[in-house]
Amino acid sequence: MNGRRLVVLAAGIALIATLVVAAWATIVASRSYPPLDPRSYQPDGAHALAVLLARHGTTVERATNPRSVRADADTTVLITNPERVDADTLRQLGRNGGGVVLIRPNRTTLTAFGIDLHAAESAPLENGTFTPECDLPAARTAGEIQLTKRATTYVPSEDLPADYCYPTPDGYLLVEVDADSAHLTVLGIPDVLSNATLADQGNAALALGLLTSHRKLVWLVPPPSPGSAPLPSSPLQALVSLMPERLGWATLQLVIAVLVVAAWRGRRFGRLVPSRLPVSVPPAETVVGHGRLYHRARVREAAAEALRAATRRRIVRLLGLGTAEPTQVEVLADAVASRAGADPARVRQLLTGDPPASDHDLVMLGRELASLERTVRDPTYLPPSASAGPYPRRARDDHPPIPEEVRSDR
Repeated sequence: MNGRRLVVLAAGIALIATLVVAAWATIVASRSYPPLDPRSYQPDGAHALAVLLARHGTTVERATNPRSVRADADTTVLITNPERVDADTLRQLGRNGGGVVLIRPNRTTLTAFGIDLHAAESAPLENGTFTPECDLPAARTAGEIQLTKRATTYVPSEDLPADYCYPTPDGYLLVEVDADSAHLTVLGIPDVLSNATLADQGNAALALGLLTSHRKLVWLVPPPSPGSAPLPSSPLQALVSLMPERLGWATLQLVIAVLVVAAWRGRRFGRLVPSRLPVSVPPAETVVGHGRLYHRARVREAAAEALRAATRRRIVRLLGLGTAEPTQVEVLADAVASRAGADPARVRQLLTGDPPASDHDLVMLGRELASLERTVRDPTYLPPSASAGPYPRRARDDHPPIPEEVRSDR
């Protein structure tokens, strides 16, 4: 394989690999879910918590349309992105439900419920352990919690009665308050719900304590508002977000085109078209070349069969046995024996028999076949060492005629 073919092959492999990776990334992106989605198995998902809630007898219902949520007094509504829900819908959910859990709500969301609670900027509280220091039953049962990412803290007003738990230098991570229109739980630490950190410290106990107060939990994952896009939660999603939306279909079309071209180039349908050689090769050189190939490959059986098949075809033409195929050795051997005055069994052994055991036997077989063919051409021909030859000769006048049933019209 020359250098040009290697370059073409390497380019083709690189193109196919690129298309496969792009298709795989598109498929993975299409199956990804937003953070804290109960169906997501990703580290920032919440499928593990959904399973725990179901085992504790709480019915988990996932929803994406805030206006279609049906809540009653025995229902807890968990909103993962409350800033994507309008104020009227939030108040309606609060009035109808038994409780609302807000994950990192901003000041606008809290104002919709009439709560004078200020959300502080995300504080760098990474890799920290926090104690409840409050009387909230869920927090006291959970005890210490583990925080591995940034969190939102909340600063209370002096005249707002509420349970403030897990204090930090900038505020509190958990606030539970009774508003005019709802019983609210403000949670500034989404870590306690995610798959990655649910098993750390008391994270799972706190999540279960906050979400199992009612028999039903509506897990609301609002979609992004028009004109905005969610932040990518992984490097793969960040890469995919930069790709055009039609890249998946374009990649699929390219993959199909590459497969079609590979099938077209890999197999040519139809009959082979002979082409003229650029130079004239003498037949003798072709024969010698074939012989050397057979000798190098040590395929004496194939070489012997080629010699025998060619001899049978030529003898059939010489004797005019149009009705006898070259493979009908019995008919052919009888006709040759009658023509050459040879032993039919020996002729049959020459035309079809066991493969030669050595190169010398193969050479001898070729000589005997050549002598047999020459004898058929000229019955007066006497092979070398005829007295000790492979087949005894009869007298010239004792040759019987060729049987009528094997003779063809010439």
